[in-house]
Amino acid sequence: MSDAFSRLRAWFRAALLDSAHIQPEATAESIRRFRIFMTLGILANIAYLSYFWWLAPAAATPLQQRYGNTIGLIHAVNAAGLVVCWLCCHHLLRKAAMPPVQARLLQVLIAAWVMAFGISLSVADQWVGSNTTNYVMLSLIVAMLALLRPVAAALLFAVAYLALYHAMTLTQNDKAMLDMARSHSFTGTVMSLVASVVMWRQYVSAALLRRQLTESNASLEKKQEELSYLATHDALTGLRNRRAFLLEAEHELNRALRYPSETGILIADLDHFKRVNDRYGHPAGDAVLRHFADLLKAQLRDSDIAARLGGEEFIVLLPGTGTAGTAVVAEKIRRAIEAAPVAHADQHIAITVSIGVSSLPAHDNSAIDTLYGRADQALYAAKAEGRNRVVHAEAAPSHPASA
Repeated sequence: MSDAFSRLRAWFRAALLDSAHIQPEATAESIRRFRIFMTLGILANIAYLSYFWWLAPAAATPLQQRYGNTIGLIHAVNAAGLVVCWLCCHHLLRKAAMPPVQARLLQVLIAAWVMAFGISLSVADQWVGSNTTNYVMLSLIVAMLALLRPVAAALLFAVAYLALYHAMTLTQNDKAMLDMARSHSFTGTVMSLVASVVMWRQYVSAALLRRQLTESNASLEKKQEELSYLATHDALTGLRNRRAFLLEAEHELNRALRYPSETGILIADLDHFKRVNDRYGHPAGDAVLRHFADLLKAQLRDSDIAARLGGEEFIVLLPGTGTAGTAVVAEKIRRAIEAAPVAHADQHIAITVSIGVSSLPAHDNSAIDTLYGRADQALYAAKAEGRNRVVHAEAAPSHPASA
């Protein structure tokens, strides 16, 4: 028994929490619905008051005359109230962020106004019968449009029924007809409350499902972005990988042919990197690679394309940069890494880099493989000449091997 009670209490708390989360969205939806309803309601009010005040046949008795005038007056007052409420709804809906307190107050005010309209019509109807159709119909409309939480809906409909219950004595003198009207209006009130609760639960369920779908889609998009990033970038350094570099470099060379400009390339290889791994461990080696990648990006422009080819080898394409400019950038990189040892585990690891550079003049339609091969040959020469230097392909001796 206690377990069942605990589960019921947990369900009730979860329902309250869900309702609290959905309430602002539900209130905004209610106000949108009310604005449409009030547009039609104002037109209907004008039509009814026109009929009862000017178009209806002459009343046969003073009671009928009073009834017609009263119904017309009720519609006139309601039309004026709906106009004010419509303007308030329109004002709130135009705001980027709807104030929650004002929106809730307006929602309840409109619901109460519509219920009061139904009560007024049904009270007036008691002069000529026991009809409570207007009250029941408008109660159901409020139940479907207002999206009130069950407690608020129960309070609204209870107060409305009690008001009608006592107000009908003002116009209905026949006890049997009064009891019939009260019975019918009570049934309508219960039906409206049930409809309101059902509408609320359906809306909450749909809203929660929409949120879950939105979150799932956002999570899926994020994972797709992550997969796309991992497919084109090196996980350790954050630079592009070899495949992505070749694709972007080919695109850049094609652009350089359409709009003739020089293109530079440099290949950098960390000197004696294996010794770093052997002496300090692979975590230190990873720190060195990340450190070099950060320094590399700091020396480049946004338009430059940098990538990690693999191991300790990196490559950079420099759009719009000729022989001299490429050599200057390479020397800046070499000096920056030489002057900034890597701090790792209370140790400072000094590293240097050898760089081979090459460039294509404007109108040269050589492929990226050709440019890469020249820079790779220059890198081999830099290694052969003692490392920690920059060598241009034009100054490098021809050699079939690769760095």
